Amino acid sequence: PKSKELARELILLGSKIAKKGYVVIDGDKNDGIVSIIKELQKQISFDVNLSKAHGKIAVYKTASGNLPSTWHPNKFNKINNEFVTLAGVFSSDHVDPGSKLLRDQLPENLNGSGADFGAGWGFLTNFLEYLELVDTIFAGRMISETALAAIGQTFPVYFIIIALGIGLSIATTSNVANSLGEKNIKKASHAFSQSFVVTILVGLAITIFGLYFGNIILGSINDDPKTLKLSSLYMNVIYLGSVIILLLMVCNSCLSAQGDTKSYRNVLIFSFFLNIILNPILITGKIINFELFMPMGITGIAIATILSQIIGLLYLLYKIYRTEIFENFKNNYLIPKLSLIKEISFQAIPAALGLMMIALGSYILLFFVSRFGNDAIAGFSSAGRYEQLLFLPLLGLSTAVTAIVGQNFGAKNYARILETYNK
Repeated sequence: PKSKELARELILLGSKIAKKGYVVIDGDKNDGIVSIIKELQKQISFDVNLSKAHGKIAVYKTASGNLPSTWHPNKFNKINNEFVTLAGVFSSDHVDPGSKLLRDQLPENLNGSGADFGAGWGFLTNFLEYLELVDTIFAGRMISETALAAIGQTFPVYFIIIALGIGLSIATTSNVANSLGEKNIKKASHAFSQSFVVTILVGLAITIFGLYFGNIILGSINDDPKTLKLSSLYMNVIYLGSVIILLLMVCNSCLSAQGDTKSYRNVLIFSFFLNIILNPILITGKIINFELFMPMGITGIAIATILSQIIGLLYLLYKIYRTEIFENFKNNYLIPKLSLIKEISFQAIPAALGLMMIALGSYILLFFVSRFGNDAIAGFSSAGRYEQLLFLPLLGLSTAVTAIVGQNFGAKNYARILETYNK
């Protein structure tokens, strides 16, 4: 692996397993194998040490010497005394320069510069919520305070979709990571395929339910005709895009279970900027002063969000296409299998129900706040967006822990699970 920390950990593990046998180290020179072997040569003697083109292989007997005393297994990195990462995770010992540069360059008047896009550690800010924050800004500044209130009062309904997506994501991460830990790639591919099918079915159910009953729920919060109409226009697009929203979250979970969190970071950054570009264009129907089409208003905000997620989904599907999960995919994996669907549901439903309590709490609060009018809803909802940003890293951290525990549970490495819990 490119991570030297992870390479050292694997060599330590190999020496422990081999006992009095041989350990073979094989790698690409571009990944740093040369420097690793040089470190080892100070302590042990190699029976074989060969180079060919970009590759290098070395073999030593465990009894030929002791590994460097500075090497430690299962090393956890602490960054800023706030975040904990594992060897092998992208940018595990520091915030990567790209994320830092982006954060530093965001203008303060976006009202969202405090959002952390993540550095590949699994706690990435859920871009759906962040984009909703951006939507709120554009609704308030480019349309009206009523539009801001309209988007604000959709939060309980919107968060139910997010809760279902997070539940499915946790189930996907758990099942795929567990199968990978067992070294059963076919099982992992089957598990992801079943999650994919279940996610589509759940998304379609949300679409149908939302289009038929969404207005009733929104109307019970605030029955102001103008606000309700704007809320419905916004949420109808979100209902239609529910499948995309959920699939994006589940695809990210599949990649996270394999240790790839960098791809999702790329989606976050791209979607953020795309949403900022598309919002004013779709709201006004103009680019600068050139009129392109009829203004879409609040509907354009929702369309911008879904479009950015469609592009993000295509990118993540491409990344999955290049993994072993897709290489071992078979068409019959898409046929619903009751046992796997039960397993997915068993893990997804409790997590989703727990998060739905947040939606219920928001519904109750908005119900009482709405008694004071649209301005009160707009102010309350705007402040609530920042509260959500503080909550999101915890959701991301739970995803990271799920992947780590899932892989180690599948590999029956229970000591590592306990260590992850303690850390």
